[in-house]
Amino acid sequence: MGNRNSYRAFAPACVRLILYVALPALLLALQAFVLLYAGRSLLEVCAGLYGAAAVFFDFWIFGGICARGTMAFEYLKTSVRGTKLIERALVWDGFCHFCGMAAIILPGAVLERILPPSEGVAAGMTVRLLTVLFLDYAVWLLAASAARHVTMMVWYYLISVCAMGIFMALTAGALGQIAAGHIWVLVPAAAAALLLAVFSVKHVMQRMEGSYRDETIKTGSADD
Repeated sequence: MGNRNSYRAFAPACVRLILYVALPALLLALQAFVLLYAGRSLLEVCAGLYGAAAVFFDFWIFGGICARGTMAFEYLKTSVRGTKLIERALVWDGFCHFCGMAAIILPGAVLERILPPSEGVAAGMTVRLLTVLFLDYAVWLLAASAARHVTMMVWYYLISVCAMGIFMALTAGALGQIAAGHIWVLVPAAAAALLLAVFSVKHVMQRMEGSYRDETIKTGSADD
């Protein structure tokens, strides 16, 4: 079974439709509307909104996979084939979210170039785009890894809101450096995204392996 088919086993069709079709289209339409009628860019805001939504919707894909005591994925942990299925699905999940973020940011930048007013948006455009993309992806990876330790939807919501706040703070600082001519911020953003992409998969697999020896899951004492 390929990575894409493995991912479909975890992500419901309605979730994939919202995350990878409906939400990008809605955010791009919002950005175009604000550019036309207010002359302001919502590129970073839309990127942050998508990242926050991606964290929240992870509840219906891998929700609680790292949580102690959860039995949601126990049937897959009982075989090597099942764990490989999860690993492939995690890899494809990361790839799909990266593409989803790119589908918000790259067309959004095109809108900034073709819709009035367009003055000033070309300065440092490539570095700005890549920095926003890598930061959004890194924050999503970190937030999703944290959210997968809980099983309640309200915690997913709170983590997604915090993720957007962190992304906005990091982006404001990074774009301020780019505007000042310091484009080196792209390097740590890309490095963080790459390292967290590897960590997010390895962490889940290590938690699954550790669950076999997790003493917090007890069905009874040895004296019963």
